[in-house]
Amino acid sequence: MADDQTQPADAEPVAAGSASDADTSTAEGSSASRLRWWRRRRESRLNRDGGGTGEPRWPNQLAAIAAAVGLILTAWVGWVGVQASREQIKQSDLALEQNERQQANMVTVWSSPRNRTDLFVANRSLDPVGRSYMTVYPVRATKQGDETGLRKQVDITFDGLAPCTQYKITLSDVVKTAPLGPQASKGNALSLQVLAFSDASGHSWARDFAFKLSDRQGKRSEFDFDTGSPETTVRIDWIQLAQNGAESKTIDACGPNS
Repeated sequence: MADDQTQPADAEPVAAGSASDADTSTAEGSSASRLRWWRRRRESRLNRDGGGTGEPRWPNQLAAIAAAVGLILTAWVGWVGVQASREQIKQSDLALEQNERQQANMVTVWSSPRNRTDLFVANRSLDPVGRSYMTVYPVRATKQGDETGLRKQVDITFDGLAPCTQYKITLSDVVKTAPLGPQASKGNALSLQVLAFSDASGHSWARDFAFKLSDRQGKRSEFDFDTGSPETTVRIDWIQLAQNGAESKTIDACGPNS
């Protein structure tokens, strides 16, 4: 009986050892859980700050911003350069045009400020002007306007316009030189239709009835000599006019700075 009630000597130590192992396992599980939580938190922070590389992300962001600013500055500098080139081309074209028009601007025509019986043509440049012609009409001017029924076209040719020279053409000179007929001879004014000429380089120009200059290079003028019929057009030249009293004189002030 004593032997049956007696427990083995190692029974209690086994039970105690099992409890200790359980406590140890629980502690280890708790530590592992905290370790996993810490690792997840650390990985989350690294992913947020540096894309998981362990490095801060803001240096990369600054580099991207700097690159974008650099591209913008490069584009702006390029745009400024293009605008500057366009302005240079524009100024160059303007200077070329002004140079081409320099002599043409100094070839002028106008009517008498007191009456319309006199027309004046002047070449104020230092170079001769090539073959030129002007078309005029003797008209009867009234307060209501010009009576077109009296109009007959008169084409006046010039072998050239001498430099620094003014030409005066009067209605009486035209009437004495051109066979206008009795009706057209009753006119009391000269009406300019066009003055066409070529500058020293052979470039064609024209001034219209309002004395405005226009470039006629490469253009067929509606005032070409072959457009007028013998019934409505009379052709004379400056030499004939001069023989009937037309005058020319030298201009004292001429040239680009006049």
